[in-house]
Amino acid sequence: MSNAIQIDVVKVVIIEDYKLTRVGLRSSLNEYEGIEVIGEAETGESGIQVIKNLRPNVVLMDLGLPGINGIEATQAIKEFDPNIKVIVLTSHERDEEVLAALGSGANAYCLKDIEPNNLVNVIKNVNKGAAWLDPNIAQVAL
Repeated sequence: MSNAIQIDVVKVVIIEDYKLTRVGLRSSLNEYEGIEVIGEAETGESGIQVIKNLRPNVVLMDLGLPGINGIEATQAIKEFDPNIKVIVLTSHERDEEVLAALGSGANAYCLKDIEPNNLVNVIKNVNKGAAWLDPNIAQVAL
């Protein structure tokens, strides 16, 4: 009988059109215990297919994607499985985009200048059912 502590791993898919950003996110997140990046995509359409195939717990979603944007992709993901958590990770701070992302079903809205350890905390908390808004844009939603 093992005395090892079981750690729940949050399975993450990254949908981001810039390869360097995807690679950096994957590398950074995989350094943290309890997080496993299981897939990635560079477009909204391919992201939806990856999610249908891999069924992650959490999706990190950029808004400015080629083809269907992150808002449309979030809506499609939530229609497919409302239990999949979507965290918008973007540089977009405009009120319309924040409200549209939240209206599409996003569970959290993070700006890309977030510290990696803070992003990991957001991922873990959102996976448990919490919502999160970047403090720099929180006033938009209130």
